[in-house]
Amino acid sequence: MNKDWEHYGDAPIVAFHDIVEHEKREDNGPSELWEQLREILPADMTKEFVKDWNQGCYGIGVVLS
Repeated sequence: MNKDWEHYGDAPIVAFHDIVEHEKREDNGPSELWEQLREILPADMTKEFVKDWNQGCYGIGVVLS
């Protein structure tokens, strides 16, 4: 898991940026973390703000406790 999640995962609201995989970046940590969180958390605990999943970057993911 990611250090940000380790430090802030117990907060009432946690937001991540760049949850859409970036086609030109070697480190896709935020998008990989977001995918992991979506797999382990209930769907009603996550909210995504993405215009288009094919946009090649950006996007906001929010975890609500």
